[in-house]
Amino acid sequence: MRRFAPLLVVAACSGSTDDTRAVEHRTAKILSSTYDAVLTAKHGGSIEAIAVSDDGTAVLTQDAFGGTRLWPTLDGHHEPIVVAMPEAVDLAIAHDMLGFTLAARDTVGGLEIVRIAYEGRVMSRARIAAEPAIEQLAIAEQGVIVSRADQTLAIYDDAGGERAHLAPPPGSRVKSIVARHDRVLVILERDGSFYGRWLAGTAWGSETQTLPLDASPFAGVVLSPSGDKLAVGYGGYVSIVDPNARTPELVGLSNDTGRVYGAPLGFLDANTLVVSNPSRQMELVTLDGRRKPMTPNAGVIAIGNDIAVSAAKDSLELTTAEHTRYLGYSVGALKRVAFHDEAYAIADKESQPRVLDGSLAVGEPLTLPGDPRELADATRLPDGNVLALHKLGGWYTVSILDPRTSQTVQALNQVSRYWQLSYEPTTELLVLADASTVFLVERDRKTGKFDTWYRVDADPDRATVYLTDPQKAGGAIAMIATTMSSYGSYTSPIVEVIERKDLVVGETIKGRRVLEAAVHVPLVTREGHVFSIADPDVVEYVGKRVVARYAGANLGRLVPSPDGRYLAAHGESRIRLYKRGGALVWEIAAPLVNDLGWIDGNLVGVFGGGLAKLDLETGAFDRRACGWSFGLGTFPPHDPSESESVCDAR
Repeated sequence: MRRFAPLLVVAACSGSTDDTRAVEHRTAKILSSTYDAVLTAKHGGSIEAIAVSDDGTAVLTQDAFGGTRLWPTLDGHHEPIVVAMPEAVDLAIAHDMLGFTLAARDTVGGLEIVRIAYEGRVMSRARIAAEPAIEQLAIAEQGVIVSRADQTLAIYDDAGGERAHLAPPPGSRVKSIVARHDRVLVILERDGSFYGRWLAGTAWGSETQTLPLDASPFAGVVLSPSGDKLAVGYGGYVSIVDPNARTPELVGLSNDTGRVYGAPLGFLDANTLVVSNPSRQMELVTLDGRRKPMTPNAGVIAIGNDIAVSAAKDSLELTTAEHTRYLGYSVGALKRVAFHDEAYAIADKESQPRVLDGSLAVGEPLTLPGDPRELADATRLPDGNVLALHKLGGWYTVSILDPRTSQTVQALNQVSRYWQLSYEPTTELLVLADASTVFLVERDRKTGKFDTWYRVDADPDRATVYLTDPQKAGGAIAMIATTMSSYGSYTSPIVEVIERKDLVVGETIKGRRVLEAAVHVPLVTREGHVFSIADPDVVEYVGKRVVARYAGANLGRLVPSPDGRYLAAHGESRIRLYKRGGALVWEIAAPLVNDLGWIDGNLVGVFGGGLAKLDLETGAFDRRACGWSFGLGTFPPHDPSESESVCDAR
């Protein structure tokens, strides 16, 4: 998505009109008068457009995927609000005692104005058509101000009603609209020279003398807070001009090294400019020539009173004359969610899992010992310790960690090929597999360690061992599903059962065959129910008896609910929910879903950019969460996920 700085937009020539003749008024199309649900969330990708309110207290942003956020305050106390707006070339924001006015000029020259209450409710939404195209956007006390391709100006109120429609004098073309506080100056070109005309409310006001501006290419112009100065880029240098003078003259900014070279981006205050130097680095430059470097690159920045707001990936970098702060979420992109009896959110570039509840809220991170390896999975053991799986090259290692002391209780010496933990708390058994062998490892409840190892008669290349609850699975503690022959030729899946009495140290544990399934076995539940593919359906077995058929459930992954009431299937950009027994409850399109699981009886999807709780009756998103631990800090919060956010889905 191409982006442009929201501070200055150059319009093309398209003829001239007379400001004294009647001009047809264009009315807005009211899109919605209903309230949208209020949702707060981080951006799905890096921010590419920014607008800041004139007083520097609120910000409007849009990311690379078109996700738009209203940041109602910049103090770290209010999370950014998700706002549905079109993909924008320019953004603008203002606020009053009742709420916010947001404006977006889209890629085809249309305009959308959204009015939002302070708590985030959408109060109105209006669409102004590109007839003709809108080429510039500004916002001030008068309202939302635009210039069109026909060289006319229009002023709209916060509900999209047109308050005024103005034409410049004959022979004049609109070059720029610069606004600050209640002052709005329209820069016009006539016969190759430039002059300005102030707006007096919703009408034309006084005209300036000829302004010494660079015509080719047209240079940046920004207005000071009091309206008594214009900062311009002229000949590659930064200069100041008084637009109200009888004979406006350029006064170049200088310091002890010579002229200040670059382009002005905005006035931080009456005496301080934000300037982009030739290396596109930003600097604070006072009118007496003192300079101070800033952190971000020029490109995505907006200037308000006493603050410069720039993009720090999916967060905000807030720069004042005194310091720089970062506003965003410390927990952003989720690497994965570990769905066990207790669910854990594992954030990108974090080694500490966080407990995740059914409301999609995360707790404080567990204080596990520091580990440079990537944390792949975790689950809590009955004694409060944590069983952790870390990635080590193409393999995984398992260890027991004590979150109370941040100490390692046991590091198992055996590497595993499995990318997630297979642990059954009722039997204290763990499944591990290396290149050639599958093991059942039993944990001693007295020592708290996995000390007893059993070798299973199963080829890890073609067999999967599922752990079961013996009280629910007719005495079975594990079931082996074997599908392929050792030479890769196809055979029907064989399902075998292992019981407690079969576990003998030093012997190879063999299962007892209970089923020869039809095609492929993607799942055996803790209750010992076997799910087999009968494409495009899935068949459920108890023993050798078929108990249910799930039409169209062969999507890729099956996720049964712990209470035995539902079966969810996802894949091929779809999610289907069935009642156990085979009845389809609903199907939804889900192009962003990466994983599914159950938390406290709730079906939760892991989507691009966040999580969503799905309504069990309709499949609608009951609740969404994208980003956790919001606040203001001295360091950039995290790297963004760079994927379209589920919190922007409509």
